[in-house]
Amino acid sequence: MQAILHMLTVNRHLAYVDVLVLSTHRKYRNAFKKQNVKPINRPAKLCREVKLAFLSVVSPSHQGRTDQDKRARETLPRRNLLGDLNQRLVSHIFEFAAPQLLRQVYFRTTEHYWYADEYDDEFDEDDGDY
Repeated sequence: MQAILHMLTVNRHLAYVDVLVLSTHRKYRNAFKKQNVKPINRPAKLCREVKLAFLSVVSPSHQGRTDQDKRARETLPRRNLLGDLNQRLVSHIFEFAAPQLLRQVYFRTTEHYWYADEYDDEFDEDDGDY
C-alpha cells in the first residue's frame, strides 16, 4: 500500500486510480483520500468555441471587406496581433489556458477478495491440439 501511495505522490500524470482492498486495510483510506482531486500535469482540453474565439481575435480577418475598407486599412500601419506566434506557441497558449485535470482516486474495501483469471477459461477446454 505504501508503494501505491508513494507512486501517487511522485507521479503527476496519472489521472484515474481505482483501489480495491480487503477491509483489514481500511486504515489507508484517508491517505488515498488525500490523493483524490489533486491537480495533475495534464490540462483538460479547451472546447472548440474557446479556441475559435481566441483565433478570431488574434488572426487578421480578410473576409467581407469592401474595396473602400481595404484602401483605408492600407493607409493605416498594419498590426498583426499574431506576431511571431507559430503553431507550437499557439498550442502552448491553449495548454496554459485549459483548466487542470484533477486526479480521481477511488478507494474501495471488500470483505472477501476473489481472484479470477480471465485467461483460464480459454485453455480449460481440451480440443486435442496440445
